[in-house]
Amino acid sequence: MKIILLLLISINLFSAYSTTYYVNDDAAGANNGLNWNDAYNSFQDALDIATSGDEIWVAAGTYKPSYDYGIGGGARYYHFRMINGVSIYGGFAGTESAVSQRTDFGDGGANETILSGDLNGDDIVNNQSTNKSENVYHVFYHPNGTALNNTAVLNGFTIKGGNANGAGNDSYGAGIYNNDCDVTLSQLFINNNTATRGGGVCNIASSISLNSSTFSYNWTNTMGGGIYSEGVSTPFITNCIFNNNYTNLGAGVFEYNGPNTEFKNNYFFNNSGNEGGAYGSWGGSSTFTNCSFSNNTASNGGMGWIRGNTEFYNCILFGNSASNSGNELYVYNGDIATLNYSCYANGINDVHLDGTGSIVETNNNITSDPLFVDEASDDYRLSFNSPCIDAGDNYYNSETYDIRGDDYGRKLGKLTGTAGTIDMGAYEFRAGYDGAILNLSVGSILGESAIGNVNLLADGVPSITSKGVVWSTSSNPTIALSTRTNVGTGSSRFNSNITNLIPGTQYYARAYIVNSDGTTYSDEFSFETQTYEVPIDGNQDKVKDEEQDYITTLLSSNSVNYISVVAPSSGTIREVSNRQQTDDQHFIYPFGITEFKINASQAEVKIYYHGIPSLDGYTYRKLFPDNTYKQFENVTFSTETIGGNQVAVATLTLTDGGPGDYDGIVNGVIYDPGGPALPITANIPIWDWWWVLILIPSTIYIYRKIELL
Repeated sequence: MKIILLLLISINLFSAYSTTYYVNDDAAGANNGLNWNDAYNSFQDALDIATSGDEIWVAAGTYKPSYDYGIGGGARYYHFRMINGVSIYGGFAGTESAVSQRTDFGDGGANETILSGDLNGDDIVNNQSTNKSENVYHVFYHPNGTALNNTAVLNGFTIKGGNANGAGNDSYGAGIYNNDCDVTLSQLFINNNTATRGGGVCNIASSISLNSSTFSYNWTNTMGGGIYSEGVSTPFITNCIFNNNYTNLGAGVFEYNGPNTEFKNNYFFNNSGNEGGAYGSWGGSSTFTNCSFSNNTASNGGMGWIRGNTEFYNCILFGNSASNSGNELYVYNGDIATLNYSCYANGINDVHLDGTGSIVETNNNITSDPLFVDEASDDYRLSFNSPCIDAGDNYYNSETYDIRGDDYGRKLGKLTGTAGTIDMGAYEFRAGYDGAILNLSVGSILGESAIGNVNLLADGVPSITSKGVVWSTSSNPTIALSTRTNVGTGSSRFNSNITNLIPGTQYYARAYIVNSDGTTYSDEFSFETQTYEVPIDGNQDKVKDEEQDYITTLLSSNSVNYISVVAPSSGTIREVSNRQQTDDQHFIYPFGITEFKINASQAEVKIYYHGIPSLDGYTYRKLFPDNTYKQFENVTFSTETIGGNQVAVATLTLTDGGPGDYDGIVNGVIYDPGGPALPITANIPIWDWWWVLILIPSTIYIYRKIELL
């Protein structure tokens, strides 16, 4: 009986240490935190009661600190604190029974769970100075003596609105402040926090574990816009994104006086500082493995400002910029940056070595463009032809996945997607899934059109919702442009008609696919549209007339403008000539007579009068079998745009042996002499008087025309 009693006591004790507390600011139940219906409305209520072994689940909403933990001093000292042994999860809809069931809890997601230091709720997004005077100094505050370890877990929250503009500790770590606290942080979105140091997170002698999190739009006026680390510590930061953070030293991350951080599978882009756009160090000795850095800017060290010993393995440092020195790296006097199996820009001013600062390149580095999928759209995956694919060293990285986490394996072969050699950078190219083979070639290039031929290998790619070709007169066109095709869904090869082009113009085209993984582009294909002068290509179809049997271009009888005669493409036009016409009484022919023969029983022939915008006021006269000129009724006049110019067109409907066939015999050959004519009594268009004076030298005709003016 004693044994049974002890067992029951043991079971009850275990239950007491494994409670899940629920928080939902919209819950209307008993407010005891024991289930979703009766969830606490206040996050602080759950923190007050949870002990080691418990979990706290927080539903979507915005929760603000309301307790100062005995510090005093007013509302700006309110903050949250993590608890050893307690895992705190956000991102729930409020119906889940397992943490794994959470969905869409990212920044802006339907289930985003926000822990905000903006007490008045009046912060302006991405504005680091307005309406922040009442904001708390820290959203999470773990001062020295809190003694948190890695069993204190925070996962699935957005942390924003901290404003550490006070004195001492209250000037550090607006989002999360850790002093000698080794907490575990995961799947966090830390943004819009401001401080003197460590806008997003501050670590003082703290070996935190941080993974799968994003730091954006955090700001400080001295060091570490995203993260500031100080003192002897060994943080581990993996699968994180740092973008659009700002400070003076180390906009993404700054390390001071001793940290030895291990960075893996992270990427830094669009961060901006004075010294070190993405990273800065002063007395640190950290290691970066499979990290990517691009589009970071600074005065010195666009990517990194190194005042310590920093090592890079399987990394990409490319496309960063410095207004003064070191687009990629600025290495301070006496300090060292080591690169192994890495891709970095090494052109003019890309690497600056101050005094005895040095770069150590020990193994297999490259300086070629990494060919990101779409850097302009912040897509830093590797395109199929990237020199960084299968170019790293497996030894340096033990991570199972790339920056995207589960289902995006590391160390994959380029073509097979199975076990192989690791890529450089934060992303591992996965054959098929990352757009794999998306090759574009452009053919049938004419003056106003071309055809894009796309070879798409997309086995295993998430369902493609659209695909096509986009083009522009500027390099790297994106699907934001209207000059694109959309040929539907599916993973098969396809062709796209590239239209409405300008003759003689340089174009740039890319094939694209869109799916749940984003937009993937092919390598760019550049081409120039054809431009032939009218004598060579009368109908401007960008094929020389001499290469086509059904078109001829020649000078009119006035030797000033060109005339193109175009028969149906199935026919052959021959014996085309022009001559003056002087014996059709009471009519003038400013462009003379055009003669041709065509082998056909019926044909629609177009005659283009280049340099003439209109044939308004004209009739069409033809030589009939009785050797007299008569008006031809089966003709229409129109205007077409040819090569960007307005051109008058006469369209003739001809029948073998019918009216207008000069021999009048059904013999399989239509012989057609004729042309546009103006009656001498007509109001002759002003542009025709020059032709009249040249073509009709007869004094009597000139006299009559002048009489009619």
